[in-house]
Amino acid sequence: MTNTPNPNDPVVSPKPKSSLPLTIDEQIAALEIECKYRQVKVRQSTRMKEVAQMGVIDIRGEVMSRQSDIRGLKLLELTCESRMRELIGGHILELRNIRDVGFFIQMRSHYQHREWQFLKGNYPMLFREADGEAERIERNLLRNVELEKQRRRG
Repeated sequence: MTNTPNPNDPVVSPKPKSSLPLTIDEQIAALEIECKYRQVKVRQSTRMKEVAQMGVIDIRGEVMSRQSDIRGLKLLELTCESRMRELIGGHILELRNIRDVGFFIQMRSHYQHREWQFLKGNYPMLFREADGEAERIERNLLRNVELEKQRRRG
């Protein structure tokens, strides 16, 4: 049996036998690329859990001391916050369109426990804003339901 290459096999470039550790500048450049990649993924995310996970980058070694020099980290943070705000806006809009109190309570609970919980760590102010707005919507919905009952009676 010979070792002739099969033309249908994918071409794989050989890995260097001894890979030298990356310099700090190379590590930072790689981190910048990772941040850009994650920004794209964050913008495509439809769930807060995905945004929260994509916003966390494990930084180790010498790069830790140069974190403030890495522009991509701040841009990623801003992109995550912006996407979280967009997702909240969609949730709030959906809650505003609900007219059934039971369904509203169910959806609000869903958002609080399945989506907004990912705001609590890095975005507590956004959580409070979303929860406060949901509370206002619920009060208005209850008030409107009560007014409708009174109209029907009288």
